[in-house]
Amino acid sequence: MGTKLPQPPAVVICCSRFQVVGLVFLVFLLGCAGSPKPITPFDRMGDGLAIDTAFRVKQAVVIPAPLSQEYVLLPGEYLPRYVDGHGVYYASPEGVLQRSSKGERKLAGGIHMASQPDRYFSYPSLYVDFGDGNLAKLPMPDSVRSTTYGSHVVFLYKGQPVE
Repeated sequence: MGTKLPQPPAVVICCSRFQVVGLVFLVFLLGCAGSPKPITPFDRMGDGLAIDTAFRVKQAVVIPAPLSQEYVLLPGEYLPRYVDGHGVYYASPEGVLQRSSKGERKLAGGIHMASQPDRYFSYPSLYVDFGDGNLAKLPMPDSVRSTTYGSHVVFLYKGQPVE
């Protein structure tokens, strides 16, 4: 199942420079999401098996996004669900909360982590499943990562926290 890009609007009335940059960034992320496949017992995370790993989110983590949106990783244990050429997708048990000026909604999603530290991006990213194969990855900003990773967001191996 490949990544499908959203259809552009038929008419663009007016956009600020910031909105255009945000839209280009969002389309880039959608295009870079790769083709995830269901996890198998043989998929790896570094030197171990991906199925032996998880993330624990101890309290809600807010991640700012383009176009005046933000996403919230909800508390819970995020288990490996999919893999792609970059890493492992850990699904939130409650979904991811999307907030915008239009309100809030829950979407499938969670945390994506690179499976090999020397490839791609070695810090966790947010991923959101928009349905129909549309997965978007959004790197956690340094400010979020530095204040939450290890305290609010903990990587687990065989159920135990990894420092």
